[in-house]
Amino acid sequence: MCIIENCNSKVVGRGLCRRHYQKARVAGNLSLFKTKPQSNPPNIRFEKLFTKQDNGCWDWTGGLNGAGYGMFWLSGKSHRAHRVSYSLYRGEVKPDVLVCHTCDNRKCVNPDHLFLGDHADNNFDAAIKNRMAHSENHSQAKLTNEQVREILESDESQASLARKYGVCQPNISDIKLGKRWTKINL
Repeated sequence: MCIIENCNSKVVGRGLCRRHYQKARVAGNLSLFKTKPQSNPPNIRFEKLFTKQDNGCWDWTGGLNGAGYGMFWLSGKSHRAHRVSYSLYRGEVKPDVLVCHTCDNRKCVNPDHLFLGDHADNNFDAAIKNRMAHSENHSQAKLTNEQVREILESDESQASLARKYGVCQPNISDIKLGKRWTKINL
């Protein structure tokens, strides 16, 4: 429910309903509103905002941010719900530490599906689960899978292949040596 006194509308962001959120954005100041006192402790409020799924995930039913992560209003600020869950059920989370999902479900707040790490840990987890873009699906790929197959099968010089495909010669060398585009099947 909206944190504004006498408002019982559904929360869309920062603990506010759509109407009060828009007013706060326009005003640029939340202090203009008289907020309800938070009568329930955070863990009681938190536990009302997720549903347990058959796969073990606790799907967040409260407000979501633009990236699809749950958001929870705590101590006058909006926090990512999975970070709040970890701190409520496991212990303190330092600001420079990430709370990562083992289930890859952004809405999940089950502390058994969360682990602490840094960006390298999170990227490694994504890589071993094959969730990272590679080959022609990578946003900066200049070659298609078919072009890489042609390069691998070609007897032309690396310099001429580089000119033909609009890349530099070291890229062709890396492809031929198996240092890049390693997931291509011939």
